[in-house]
Amino acid sequence: MRTRSRISTADANRLGRSGKRAADQKAIANKIYGGDWGRTNLGNTQPNDGWDYRGSGPGQVTGRANFAKVEKESGLPVVANPDLLRQADSGMKAALILWQKWGLNEMADAGQTTAIRKRWNGGSLGLAEVKEARGRAMKLNLTVPTAAAAPTTPKPEMPPSATPTKKAGWLEVLMALCIALFPGRSK
Repeated sequence: MRTRSRISTADANRLGRSGKRAADQKAIANKIYGGDWGRTNLGNTQPNDGWDYRGSGPGQVTGRANFAKVEKESGLPVVANPDLLRQADSGMKAALILWQKWGLNEMADAGQTTAIRKRWNGGSLGLAEVKEARGRAMKLNLTVPTAAAAPTTPKPEMPPSATPTKKAGWLEVLMALCIALFPGRSK
């Protein structure tokens, strides 16, 4: 019997990494996220949906039905082009749109890590790690600069060598937060 968390030994031997052979990631994704379980839990209805709609983007959106939700909320055509969520710019854009539309910023301001985790992925798997990562991020004491009002008197120009470095913008702050939340990960 195959479940989401277990595939047969024969499938593992046939699809997994062995000696000089790389794992068949596409077949593994279709096996794990397809079939009856994938149709019921993820809305995967087509033979290649497990691979096409595998965990993608900063939020690791998984499944055709969840990609459709992201498309509806963000306006990005991710059902027809699931690779969009795997691209840094559009994947981050989708995640930030969902974050805003779902009111997660207000939850974050209130320290509601458990509620955010449940809203984002529907459960509490990995919650301890998320709370630990939030603690690390909070120690960074990052702030996002606000737009300053236009000065009423012109500032004297400084020579380029004396120009101070700019404050971190929202993207730099977000990247620092991601690095704090996901230390040691690449890709």
